[in-house]
Amino acid sequence: MADEELTDIMVDMEFGELMKDWIEDWSDDENSNREDRSENGNEWDDLNIDELDDDQENNSELSNEDYISQVTQDDGAKNVQDTASADDKRDMFMQIMEMTFTSHDAAYDFYNSYARDNGFSIRKNKVRYSKTESRHMRYRRFVCSRQGKRDSKLLTEEGHSRRLRAETRCFCEAHLTVKLDQKRGVWYVESFEDKHSHMLAGPDEVPFLWSHRKIKEYQKHEIMCMGAAGIRIHDMMDCFISKHVWYGGVGFTRREIYNLCAKEKRKLLSKGDDATAI
Repeated sequence: MADEELTDIMVDMEFGELMKDWIEDWSDDENSNREDRSENGNEWDDLNIDELDDDQENNSELSNEDYISQVTQDDGAKNVQDTASADDKRDMFMQIMEMTFTSHDAAYDFYNSYARDNGFSIRKNKVRYSKTESRHMRYRRFVCSRQGKRDSKLLTEEGHSRRLRAETRCFCEAHLTVKLDQKRGVWYVESFEDKHSHMLAGPDEVPFLWSHRKIKEYQKHEIMCMGAAGIRIHDMMDCFISKHVWYGGVGFTRREIYNLCAKEKRKLLSKGDDATAI
């Protein structure tokens, strides 16, 4: 029995040593696998970081490309708009050159309306008459109000009671020239120029330009009726401003009302004191 028990103990010791060796081998293998996994994990992390950097660079490159394409599209759209505006101006120029008018006054009204829409004022310039006995008008030229240069006599205050006004003319070449076609009895456009040597007025400034600051016929009747009723001129202007909401919508200034009333008074005085009193 003692021998058998000794044999069993020896067997158990050998099995225990085997188990110990197996456990040590397993632990060594496990540690080596962990080190491999950690190394592989670092490499994977480095790979992910590198790929992320590459993706960021690609995204930045794509963003730059998108920016360049956007700029190119904007430039293209601007070029298209410039081309379209140039085509519109060319078409407008051809349409104006092909226009005809029943009279030179109708041509003036058209060009004045065109000037109001484009921010400048006009005035009448050259005129020519036929050499026949009728001496009818056959040529008329309308120019921008800033065309040419003021006469040198009007650039000084010598011999003038009024104060010297500021120079506004700057050799602007914008004009419209109409000529009479005697066979057809119509006025046609001989020449047209739309280039200005100055800045054009804004929408809020146009109503105060000279050729657009005119009193219409129905407004004249209203002014004369209010004058006959004893309404003062500044009250007349306030009435028109309240009717048109703002000052520029009236179409004229207070000075035009003063000039109109003074003109009508001179007409009455020209007939004599008796007729004026009656």
